[in-house]
Amino acid sequence: MAQSFYHAVDRHDNKRHNPADALNIDCNSMSSLPAMKLDSLRIFISYPRGGAAHTWAEVVEAHLRREGARAWRDETGVRGGDQHWYARIESELHAADLLVAIIGMDSKVCRWQARELLATDRRGKPIVALRVDDRAPMPLVLCEKQPVEARPDRAETLAILVEALQRSASTLLAAPVTNGSASAGAPPDQRAAEIVWLESLLYGNLSARPDLYVPLEGIERSSPHAERSLKKVCIATDSLFKAFGVADAAARIIETRPYSDVLDAYRELGDRKVRRLAVLGEPGAGKSFSLERIALAYADRAMRDALTPIPVLVPLGLWTREAETLEEFIASQLEGLGRYLPQLITQGRAVLLLDAINEIPPGQRRHKATQILKLAQDERLASVVISCREKDFVEFSLPFDTLTLQPLSPPRVRDFLQRYHEAQHGPGAIEAAEALFWQIAGGAEVRDAWEAWRRAGAEGLFWTADEIPREQPDVYSTTNWQQDRAWRRSRFDPRSLLRLAANPYLLYIMAQLPDPPDNRAQLFQGFLAILYDREWEGRKLRHDPHLPEREPWLLALTQLAEALQRLSPVDGAEGAAGARTTLTQAEWPAGIDKTLIDFSRDASVLELRGSDLRFTHQLLQEYLASRLLLDASQGRRPAADFWPAERWWERSGWEVVAEIAAESCAGDAAAQIRLIAWIAEANPEVAEQIWRHAGTPPLPATLLAHLSARWMPLMTDPARVPQARARAAIGRAMGRLGLDRRPGVGLRADGLPDIDWVSILGPQPFIYQDTRHPGLPTFEIARYPVTNAQFQAFIDAGGYQDERWWQGFEHAPAAKPPKWDEPNSPRENVSWYEALAFCRWLSAATGAAVSLPTEAQWERAARGCAGREYPWGPFEPAYMNCAVHSDDDGEADIGRASAVGLFPQGATPAPELVFDLSGNVWEWCRDAYSQLSETAAAGKVSRVLRGGAWSSDPDDCRAAFRFDGSPRLRYDNLGFRVFRGSPIDPLDAASQGVEAQRRPRSSTP
Repeated sequence: MAQSFYHAVDRHDNKRHNPADALNIDCNSMSSLPAMKLDSLRIFISYPRGGAAHTWAEVVEAHLRREGARAWRDETGVRGGDQHWYARIESELHAADLLVAIIGMDSKVCRWQARELLATDRRGKPIVALRVDDRAPMPLVLCEKQPVEARPDRAETLAILVEALQRSASTLLAAPVTNGSASAGAPPDQRAAEIVWLESLLYGNLSARPDLYVPLEGIERSSPHAERSLKKVCIATDSLFKAFGVADAAARIIETRPYSDVLDAYRELGDRKVRRLAVLGEPGAGKSFSLERIALAYADRAMRDALTPIPVLVPLGLWTREAETLEEFIASQLEGLGRYLPQLITQGRAVLLLDAINEIPPGQRRHKATQILKLAQDERLASVVISCREKDFVEFSLPFDTLTLQPLSPPRVRDFLQRYHEAQHGPGAIEAAEALFWQIAGGAEVRDAWEAWRRAGAEGLFWTADEIPREQPDVYSTTNWQQDRAWRRSRFDPRSLLRLAANPYLLYIMAQLPDPPDNRAQLFQGFLAILYDREWEGRKLRHDPHLPEREPWLLALTQLAEALQRLSPVDGAEGAAGARTTLTQAEWPAGIDKTLIDFSRDASVLELRGSDLRFTHQLLQEYLASRLLLDASQGRRPAADFWPAERWWERSGWEVVAEIAAESCAGDAAAQIRLIAWIAEANPEVAEQIWRHAGTPPLPATLLAHLSARWMPLMTDPARVPQARARAAIGRAMGRLGLDRRPGVGLRADGLPDIDWVSILGPQPFIYQDTRHPGLPTFEIARYPVTNAQFQAFIDAGGYQDERWWQGFEHAPAAKPPKWDEPNSPRENVSWYEALAFCRWLSAATGAAVSLPTEAQWERAARGCAGREYPWGPFEPAYMNCAVHSDDDGEADIGRASAVGLFPQGATPAPELVFDLSGNVWEWCRDAYSQLSETAAAGKVSRVLRGGAWSSDPDDCRAAFRFDGSPRLRYDNLGFRVFRGSPIDPLDAASQGVEAQRRPRSSTP
């Protein structure tokens, strides 16, 4: 739209040229130009359409973007069909820091370029002119400016242009806001309040952020929710996906976009239709830091231009009052600017930066998320960015696009350490930063290996390669075995300090410590020691009488951490889980007084805003709470104090604390085992997770026997443990600990799958697809679906390499890892071909005719002779692992595959007792879906799936429901069970002339 309008007004030669042809430019060589950063300035490119100036505009835009600037040109910045193209151009012109005017022979007839130059000059913004034809007259508004003259050498011309832009940019910070700008943007009293707020950001606690910032990588994913762009939808997207069973399909089509610097994603929001973004990451990943950094960038511009947006940066962890609305809370955080929040929104000048929504009290999250969404949908907001821990974001059900922060790469860790040391000690501290980096990376041996890779031309591959390169470049022949060993240790050791340093907050701590410790517990122990000593010494020098002793101080902080970890949600909301991060004064523990708070605030350990008290970072809170767990595990308190019996299986916030407690015991296996045993009394799954986190130390046989005796009977007893998710948690723990030794679940003594065969007697007439079937010969079917442990035996026996098992059909080159790998969970992500290959291998190994059941055999086992609706009889949602609210208290379903046999009430009636025929995973049958007489392995026709899965609607789990899938299909809800007997049933449904019932089905299981 903008392009055609320019053409109509200018009426001059609009013939387009290829930039490389017109300027004799080798585009591939542009990356060799000098690296001259422009610090992400907004640069508006003004040019006439057509001719050499047009071509130069394209080249200049590309080069400025590579140099870090946010270059804007109407041809690429205005989308086709945009009805507001004029406003878009005007908005970008007003928001720009600088304007580059490309002056050619066509400039004298281009009225639009003249208007852009005049508007910029009136606003007092810098203009840098690039004259691409020495015959072209300079426009009147630029007659006093010395232009950059285009030269035959393209690189020289662009370099000179960048230098001119940098000189002009250096004057921006000193340029005062003109009265004209202020009157055009906001009334004087509002503008005065804006200046106070912006100065508090630019010159307050955040002022050091730009010096320390290193680019954070992120992966943006577009939300599949209709609510993403619509304010109101008739049916919630989550309910829609669930009703049609396409949640997985929706996730697979989500558009992703990587960013090498997440600040670029923030800057681009204002140009998008959907201007809402959720920044996700683990604790300490840099979520708050990146929001603070972009707030400073906005504040810098807003100080110089009264029309640009104002950053509204607020920490949601302080929004603890139930009755306080979001608008009221934001206004309270903006100091004097708060009274003008409605005006900022009306003017379209509010950039909402809501930090740490996961710190909202758990009991208030649902209704406060509704307020966040309502405010975010106000189209007058310039943009909205929220930050949240990745695991907590699902609780808020916000239909935002997401930007997931990625760990820092080793080169960026190195860059940060250099920036930090230079900011602290000056340029001469670079060597100290280098020494610290290589100490974190693994020492002198790793540095020597890196030097060898660098000499071989593979410096960039050192931290990312999975194998030592042998050609282009050849590293293998230039390194010795010691260097190769050092590289593998630095690249793959899970205990490498570089893995901790990839977390920006932990790296910041490391930068302050003289020697990098081995784990998080040691990190924070050292961190607290340094902060305490620094503050104590400073106060001592000032003869301050209020000097708390170290141990009482740590004890009081530990009590505060426990209060935050344990405190029930605000207003006593029931059923909420998670840890609080803010305490009001009425909730402070008795040991917390003003003297301790003042000391801790000055030591940068605590923050106090109003009456709200919190740690400066949640990981500090969790480390101190870990001291409490270690003390309690000495027999002083039961683990049920931390994981109450009525909800032990739910995440409570103590899980990360337990990990840090285990790290504190590093080198003391006895202490780690004592901690694991103590936790296991209340929560076997967390105990098992801590066992793996600690490196799977050998557990005493007496402890394993005790755990088995305590928890195994509960795993399959709905009468004693009615909550399906609780039994599933026990199943996961028992499987990973190797304690699930039920017949039919694992392996025999000879290493082969231990299949527990159930005999289905025949011939007896039975109901098959609502039609009488004359009966089948006696056959045997597995009591459980094939488990991960059993399928792994096939893999370990070379099943994927042995051609015997794959003759006549598609040979899968390798197994697809299961999504859930507990040994006692059903193997999923298995195709029909793989299931049949497993059967062939097991037949050869055992001498029995093992195969997949035919559909008639499967239905006879599931429905009996009377044609039961479900294997047990009438509908009971609590009898199977499917997508329903299965518990009386409204608890959500399991939401994933579970250990086999967790629903004994859902088994077929005695004496058969076949489990999991409804729910858990879909099960492959031998038959082709449309030709039931076709059971041969050859061909690619769709094969029958029966039984439904954990992700299925209960109706799809009926024993008579038919489904199908391509034999090569692999999903995390597809598994199988095996049959023993005659491999092909002569009395199948097709041979009896039975026409199978067809039902509409979704495109994926």
